[in-house]
Amino acid sequence: MDEKIIPYLEKGEKLIACGNFQTRISVYDREESSGFDDLANRNHVIGVTEKRLILAELDRKTSESSAEKITSVNFADVKIENDGLAVKISGHEKPLKYWYVFGYKIPKDQFEMFYPGFLEALEKFKK
Repeated sequence: MDEKIIPYLEKGEKLIACGNFQTRISVYDREESSGFDDLANRNHVIGVTEKRLILAELDRKTSESSAEKITSVNFADVKIENDGLAVKISGHEKPLKYWYVFGYKIPKDQFEMFYPGFLEALEKFKK
């Protein structure tokens, strides 16, 4: 997973932890110009650095990330919930939900089993 994030690090920035996430846009929250495929689940790799949270949306066919699909946010824009992360992203009215996944949706305590240190690192830098 690290290889999906590392190309987008700034000089001197260090990747601390990565995890797999999924998003789903509801019918009510999507843009009017969005197509039907925008309702489907999208896979993401999210990386924690000492400076920011990096969100990499993966291509549905290749599972690769690209510069156009990379977003980063400050730790203050992230809320840790039991079923995922609520992330405030510029240009979106409401925070976007990134569900914890390991092949299927899982709760916070199981996520830590599969991606040890991810939530711990996020909590550390949020302070």
